Amino acid sequence: MLRRFVLAATVMVCTFAFAYSETLNVRIYSVDGSTVVYKKTKKDETTGKAAPDGDNINGKASADVVVEKAGVAAKKGKKADPVAVDGGLKNELFTKIDATKGVAATITIDDDGANKGKVTKIFLGGKGGGKKGA
Repeated sequence: MLRRFVLAATVMVCTFAFAYSETLNVRIYSVDGSTVVYKKTKKDETTGKAAPDGDNINGKASADVVVEKAGVAAKKGKKADPVAVDGGLKNELFTKIDATKGVAATITIDDDGANKGKVTKIFLGGKGGGKKGA
């Protein structure tokens, strides 16, 4: 009986440990100070590509937001490490966004703690970079 309780408690603690943040695939349309305007994306069944879905969302970025982009792999077939974006949200990547196309990104929103509801990480770029078959 005690063994079952300990196992159930362990599973519950592990489940809550993963529930502290939410990761979303989005298109960012503008950045003004700490306000990030984006739309969630979902896979289009006809084209197989990610397409914006729903209305614009105005999210607030935390003061210590981490902004990264996909790095370049040293060898073919190797995964590249992310590269930090100089200047963060003030970088040219965000100040010169085409408002109709936007920029593809993956964002992490904190669900708990001091930054609750704020964007804590922005990752620009694809899923590993490079062209298929090249």
